[in-house]
Amino acid sequence: MRGNTIFRTGFCMLIGAAIFCAPAQMAAQIAVKPLYVHEITTVDDQFPKDSTVPGLGLRVVFSVLDPVNGSVRKTDVDRTELKIGRDTYTNEAQRVVDERSIVLLVDASATLGASPKDFAALRDGLRDALGQGPETAFYQLMTFSDDINTVEGFTKDREKITKAIPKLGAKTSGNSCLNEGINTAVRTLSNANGRRSVIVLTASSDTCGRPSVDSILTEAANNKVQINAVVVKGYAARTEDLNRFAVPTKGVVVEGGLNDPFASSNLMSAINNQWLSGWTVWVPAGKITGDMTVRMKDGTAATFPIEFSSSKLYPKPTSINIAGIIPTGSGFKVNMNFTNQENLEALELTVTDKKAGTTVAKPTFGKSDIKDTLPVLAANLKTGTEYEITAVGKDIKGNLVPAKEPKSASWELVQGAMSIASIDVPAADPTVITVTLRRTNLDDIDRYKVWLEGDAGGDLLNEKEIRFNGDRPLVVPIDAALAGTFAVKVRALDSTNAPLVADASFERKITINRTTAFDRLLKSIAQNPIALTGLALAAMVGLFGTLGIINFTRNRSVARVKGVDMKLPDVVRRSAQSEPARVEPMVAEDISVKLRQEAKPIVVPVMAASAEKKSATLTAIAPDGVVFRATLNKPRFSLGRAPGNDGVVPVDGTFGMSGKHAMIISAGGDYYVQDDTSTNGTSLNGKPIPKGKPFKLADGDTIGLGPRVRLQFKM
Repeated sequence: MRGNTIFRTGFCMLIGAAIFCAPAQMAAQIAVKPLYVHEITTVDDQFPKDSTVPGLGLRVVFSVLDPVNGSVRKTDVDRTELKIGRDTYTNEAQRVVDERSIVLLVDASATLGASPKDFAALRDGLRDALGQGPETAFYQLMTFSDDINTVEGFTKDREKITKAIPKLGAKTSGNSCLNEGINTAVRTLSNANGRRSVIVLTASSDTCGRPSVDSILTEAANNKVQINAVVVKGYAARTEDLNRFAVPTKGVVVEGGLNDPFASSNLMSAINNQWLSGWTVWVPAGKITGDMTVRMKDGTAATFPIEFSSSKLYPKPTSINIAGIIPTGSGFKVNMNFTNQENLEALELTVTDKKAGTTVAKPTFGKSDIKDTLPVLAANLKTGTEYEITAVGKDIKGNLVPAKEPKSASWELVQGAMSIASIDVPAADPTVITVTLRRTNLDDIDRYKVWLEGDAGGDLLNEKEIRFNGDRPLVVPIDAALAGTFAVKVRALDSTNAPLVADASFERKITINRTTAFDRLLKSIAQNPIALTGLALAAMVGLFGTLGIINFTRNRSVARVKGVDMKLPDVVRRSAQSEPARVEPMVAEDISVKLRQEAKPIVVPVMAASAEKKSATLTAIAPDGVVFRATLNKPRFSLGRAPGNDGVVPVDGTFGMSGKHAMIISAGGDYYVQDDTSTNGTSLNGKPIPKGKPFKLADGDTIGLGPRVRLQFKM
């Protein structure tokens, strides 16, 4: 009874392992892993369906295991997924039905011959296990002792093998020529059909010493034979000796004993529940690791790591996938997934009314415009109507690359909104301010226009345009001379320069502070002890120098006074009374005053130019409905839509005219137009003029202020 249990346990485990063709190192993992990978093969330069770019073909043979006891599950596989890095490959799985040729090599030496009951149990277990084997396999029955015997040649008739097994007998003396038996079995399989395996059932170790293990392995490699073994516990056979044959040929060695579990259904599952799945993968050269996930039809899934090698680099082909569609106020936002996007030269989207079958939009994007999110503007969209979007790209070789499948979405009219959430202004001398926005249903933004308004209101200061940058805050450069308290305004524009929603205003005004150069110098000195010491020394030197100069000047003044302060020669004048007159001395100060009093002014003649001034007017001629007329009565006549200009044109920001747009200059009887600060430019008779340069006006000329406002000049 003990021998029967040993054989049943060992043989069933071996049959399952041999038919699996599993690597030896996997044997110990059966009870803890969800999948048992039996075989991994690769095929170079495989072309998948609908692709002109070759990849590496990968085939995996596997079974699904019960995670509790390690037995093969009788379950149907739905599909498999292979994840390598960021790439996921998906394919269906098929049940394996390959032909097999198996040689059963039984130990009939004196090792078991000394225990007839154990050998009888061995025969009974072999007969029972064979009855559960695959019906389509070819079997051959052989024995080894001190010689090698073929009991039954290759046959698909299992009944013949089953009837031959009870006739087996073991010798009671002689050697156990295990190596010679394995070598003969391998050679027997040289011309066999299908997958080739030797299954050795042994209680003996080799006692003949021939042939060598290396020569047997060479024979096995030449004939593509896998060597597996069941080692009966308690006898001379050792697992490490059999592993010398099994490991190099990707076979399995298992031990059978009284305490080993036995599940007869596991053998049938091992035979009838092997699956094959394959993919074409694009990978670098060298060793590749990935995770294979098997999804069963009962809803369960199992994942197992696999490893293989690629002989060369297989670059990924270009592919396009529409990930999702989001309705916007003027069309759709299409989210895209690309592989090797750099190979795309162009991309075309097509929006079709699914019910009517008509095309409502067909935008095309050049290489630089292809992004992960693409805006699609479509006119006359109907609320509640379902639209289908397809995509086709063109790669650098001119090949068309269609998206894997179209996507559909129902369109609804949505209202957009925008507000300023916060503004960050540095405490002093800011070079930028940071504006954070809140946006709702605004997906067609091309750029923002940001400006400041002073306390007086109406004046547009520091106008800047910032390209759409997603959800990131707007970093707005600030002019270095700008200081004071201001309101902040933001306008969202589409690609046609049209506002999308009402301008956003911050609820509080901001203050921009500037420090003077002297303040910055003092701060720098205060933060630098060496500079502070130097300044103190310079101040002391300056003080002493000043005192010295004062003293020197004072001494010189005294010297000059002494040189002049002397009595002039007495001149005796005779009065009527004939008394001498007293003459007071004149000092240097008196001389200076006298000289100033007697000095004559220098007259610089000024030549004035005069010219006859011509009267001129400006009258609005576009757009319709705008009433504006002004007489040019100043040498520099400013034009704009903001209050404070000499000529205020009654339009709002949607007409493209700036708050301070242009200047009319009169000189020498002629008039000139000059654009200094506008955002959208100034034109003369339809031709744009450069900023900062005056252009002479003639009677009847048309001045364009932005894209829509037109004024006529008359003299």
